[in-house]
Order: sequence, then C-alpha cells, then structure tokens
Amino acid sequence: MTLKDMRRAKGWSQDQLAEISGVSVRTIQRLEKGELPALETQKAIAAAFGVTIEEFASQVGEETSPSAAKPKTAVVRLGWIGLLGHVGIMMVGITWLFFLNREFGVDRETINFVAYMWGFALVAHAVHLAMDKE
Repeated sequence: MTLKDMRRAKGWSQDQLAEISGVSVRTIQRLEKGELPALETQKAIAAAFGVTIEEFASQVGEETSPSAAKPKTAVVRLGWIGLLGHVGIMMVGITWLFFLNREFGVDRETINFVAYMWGFALVAHAVHLAMDKE
C-alpha cells in the first residue's frame, strides 16, 4: 500500500495530511512520488495515521524500496554533468594556452603536453563514469 493509498483511504487531501502530520505539502508530494522519507517525517506521518513507525514503514515499505535506486541515478547524472563541466574547462584552458603561445611565444611542446594530459584526464573521467554501474 502506498502513502497515496493510505491517504485516500482516510479521505484526506495532501493538504489535510500535511496539516495533520505537521509536514509540508511539498514533502507529501515528494513522498507520494517515491522519495524516501526522513525518520522524523516517518514519525510524523505515522502519528497522523495513528500507527507505529514500524507499521507505517512496513505498509509503505514496498513502495519506497524500489526508489532506493533514484539517488544513485541522480549521482550518475551529476557525474555526467561534471564531465561536461570538465570538457568546458578544458576547452577554455586550451584556448587560453593557444592565446599565450600566440602572444607570448610559450613553447609549443608545453602546450601539447598540457593538452594531452588534460585529454587523458577527460577520457579517464568518461571511462570511470561509463564503467560505474553499481
């Protein structure tokens, strides 16, 4: 049974459950979408339904168990966003190095070395993200 089912069985709206439990409506919405509740939130909602926290967790537990993978998905997305940031920084850095070469005659081998090392780090970052499946 989901939190939404429990709420509807009582005939409550999200606003009513939020008021009774002392939890924000936004939190109720997030929990109904599968987000894992904090312990204090579980206590407040369990008290609103008149059950113990163990009973509440067992009734709603089937719903929230699959969502344990959601935080991992968010972390993976942040990893790929970090990779894009890495690419952007590399592009700006290499452009800056070529500007230094043109204006101040920085050694071409130095620029090539930095570009290759940065490229290697970028590839290592991408491989790390691609292989992270746990």
